[in-house]
Amino acid sequence: MSKRTWITLIALVASLLIATTGTLAYLTDTDSDVNVMTLGNVDIDQIETNEAGEEFRQNQPLFPAYYPGDEIEWDDELVGEIEKYVDVENVGESDAYARTWVAFEKETDLIHIKWAEGVTPVEKGSATIAAVIDGELLLQEYDLYCVTYPDVLKPGKSYSVLEEIAMDKTAGNDYVASFGDSYDVLVLTQAVQTANLEALGAEAALDEAFTENHPWGEAVEEDIASGETLKDALDNIADKDAAILNMTGDLEWATGGAHGSTPLVGENDAVQNLVIDGNGNTLVATGDGVGPLRAANGGTLTFKNMTIKDESVSYNEGAWELGYLEFGGDLVFENVNFVNAIQLESDNAKFINCTFNSNKDSEYAVWVCSGNASFEGCTFTGTRGIKLHEAYGSEIDTVTVDDCTFKDLSKKPGMAIGDLNADTTVSITDSTFTNVQPGDQGLYIYETDTDVTTFNFTQSGNTTNVE
Repeated sequence: MSKRTWITLIALVASLLIATTGTLAYLTDTDSDVNVMTLGNVDIDQIETNEAGEEFRQNQPLFPAYYPGDEIEWDDELVGEIEKYVDVENVGESDAYARTWVAFEKETDLIHIKWAEGVTPVEKGSATIAAVIDGELLLQEYDLYCVTYPDVLKPGKSYSVLEEIAMDKTAGNDYVASFGDSYDVLVLTQAVQTANLEALGAEAALDEAFTENHPWGEAVEEDIASGETLKDALDNIADKDAAILNMTGDLEWATGGAHGSTPLVGENDAVQNLVIDGNGNTLVATGDGVGPLRAANGGTLTFKNMTIKDESVSYNEGAWELGYLEFGGDLVFENVNFVNAIQLESDNAKFINCTFNSNKDSEYAVWVCSGNASFEGCTFTGTRGIKLHEAYGSEIDTVTVDDCTFKDLSKKPGMAIGDLNADTTVSITDSTFTNVQPGDQGLYIYETDTDVTTFNFTQSGNTTNVE
């Protein structure tokens, strides 16, 4: 074979107190918080190992298996299976009802599954599920199965779900290539206390607690049609758990005139993970220039493959806090070209391979006011680079700059540090500073109003090239 597929098993951070979408990731441990939904005074562990009891190892190569004859047999003559033992244990002090959902990436006609002895999974059809893999929201079709432990799961007791996975020996290149770089399996266990639910039994009690539907929510991918506004497209997906919107042309978004106004995702909207893929087009901010672009419901908003341009006009463009295009909440930007300066009043913001241009003498490319911000592989040009400053009671937690390029900044060094508290962490690594200004301390990489020994500051592997 010219291509190999890696098998990836993914677990979901899940709680009825937080949204269930947007929290999928490569499974790196067996912590119950990453794999389990619980209600009541219940404590359940979902344990994932190989046959020897060693922690399951991610990214094992999955090739078509070898076995004699036409039918697969799970015996010593089988070569190429992946051992994936899933067991669920009640580690709490209360009786519980429990069930485990397993989702296999489609198409599964050439995927063989060895369930644990005595297990008869219930087929639950197919669904499009949103999985965040390496920071990217992927919508994929999965075949769903549910294994319900039929009795009361007593404290200290456990049940087994899954043992091995193999690919049919007849699988060819086209079949393997259909999965991309990985074959994904999602596993999630739900549990509820038995107290007051004994009359219902396991299945009905779990349906009552979690509904009978699968726990990963509903996801959609849609093109924004010609003539359709961004608001129209957002309204259409507001009741989904996750969505990808593909821009087919340039779009506008009218910002409001008050702080907190005109969020892209409303406070009562269901969507918890929204990706807007520009496909090379431009998103233009218009309107009154004060309301930030954000998800008001606590979800994650991702912008990728686009240019973002600010044509909004606030009631006081000369004020530093009102002249910038503002973003808030949890944010991801990938391959975005920012034509104008932006400000972050956000909880978390991640920038990957973005370009920034500060085209006004008085404005920084990015002004970070709060939360966490990371910049990876980004380029900064124009007059000023990154500004860090806490104001009006805001607090900056962590800012990391890695493998970035700052060049031809006519007014400032790469980073300007204003007022920061002692708990703030700032890291600048492996970045290049070319034809930038020396700043107040003549350091070119940064200047600072706050003594860097009074907060958590590190820099390493940086290069300055000054003519």
